[in-house]
Amino acid sequence: MKKVVFTLLVSIGLISHIYAAPVYRCIVGKEVTFTNKPGNGCKAVNLGPISVIGTEKSPSRTTKNANNTANNNYPKESAAENATRNQGRRQILEAELANEQKALADAQKALTEGQAVRNGNEKNYAKYQERVQQLQNAVSDRQKNIDAIQKEISRL
Repeated sequence: MKKVVFTLLVSIGLISHIYAAPVYRCIVGKEVTFTNKPGNGCKAVNLGPISVIGTEKSPSRTTKNANNTANNNYPKESAAENATRNQGRRQILEAELANEQKALADAQKALTEGQAVRNGNEKNYAKYQERVQQLQNAVSDRQKNIDAIQKEISRL
């Protein structure tokens, strides 16, 4: 709502400067409106000049590509900095991998135990299948996490 009012104010401000017509703010109940015609409960508003900030004209694609290839002034990492950064990432990923492998082992254990036991509140087979499916999903999620972490480690 604030954006609409702001846009309305800016639009009215631009139009009022173009046409040099006075702008009136009218309050009817809780509703505020802006108009160029005075009425009951309307007061003249001085909106002042509107600032418009333009953007630079973007260069064409060919110019942009030529600048990127010819003007590579980007900061570059040394091989030592890159190796240090990758070593830190590798340690973090390996710690995450160990945690996920432990969680996978726990999930697999819970699955095997859950498949062997049928709880008393699972009188119909559908409830048992639902519980076992949740345990299988947990095992599957852990395995997917392990695969993703191993893939990330292989990229280093």
